[in-house]
Amino acid sequence: MANADQIMHALVSKVEQRFAIDSGSLKTDSKLVDMGIDSLLLVDLILDLKQELDFQLEDLNFSINPTLGEVVDLIAASMSPQLQAGG
Repeated sequence: MANADQIMHALVSKVEQRFAIDSGSLKTDSKLVDMGIDSLLLVDLILDLKQELDFQLEDLNFSINPTLGEVVDLIAASMSPQLQAGG
């Protein structure tokens, strides 16, 4: 199961690959909207990460202008029930 650092690394990697944004400029407080990533692109990124990190996201309840850190936190929180159920 991935931790927050692993989730952040995977997210930054996807953003860099798909949007040609230098990963060195991406921080936890970087807003997706500032990178040109709207809600539809965010959902697409989440679906890619879902396959890579193997998690279930029941709720896509993001703030209006989420940061990378907020996305990481939501994914990490969705993994917590799996960790508890798994033992």
